[in-house]
Amino acid sequence: MPLKGYFVLSLALISAASDLMSGRIRNSICAAGLAAGFILLPVLASLPPGEPGRWQRFFTSERSALFGALLPFLPGFLLFHFRMIGAGDVKLLTAIGAVAGADAMPAYLLMTIVFSALLAVPFMLFVSGVRPRMKVFLRYLAAVLSSRRALPYRTFCAQAEGEARDTQASYEFHFAIPVFMTAILYAGGLL
Repeated sequence: MPLKGYFVLSLALISAASDLMSGRIRNSICAAGLAAGFILLPVLASLPPGEPGRWQRFFTSERSALFGALLPFLPGFLLFHFRMIGAGDVKLLTAIGAVAGADAMPAYLLMTIVFSALLAVPFMLFVSGVRPRMKVFLRYLAAVLSSRRALPYRTFCAQAEGEARDTQASYEFHFAIPVFMTAILYAGGLL
């Protein structure tokens, strides 16, 4: 397994454990991933010292980390703006993008979406029901389009279903789990 695979897998594993235990992904975990992507991996790519082309490898690695981080950040920020995913999820994907690089992120994001869908279907079937969730989602889209402003999705769901904010936890989807499942594929060289 390449060094990047170890970093991505450990970053995703620690984040998934944190998300399951506390419902949050800690900033320190994401900061470590960003540091690995922007500092450690480019330095390691430019070793050994004195070898021709080492600065080219350093800057190529930096550029890959930058675009790898931006690729999940831009759509993730939009989803966060509508409160469809949490800020920790966006930061986690950004950190993984910095480590994995720009070449791997399109496939990584696609597989994360596939795993999210595979996990969301049983979640809707057994926890909240498909028909009620789809009705709420369609009402949410209508409310956003009619008001022409971003409405927090989770709050809207709780209000539409007549629930208090405290009971939203039963509807929370831990996005770090599909991110971890995709990290297993990445570390195994399948992406």
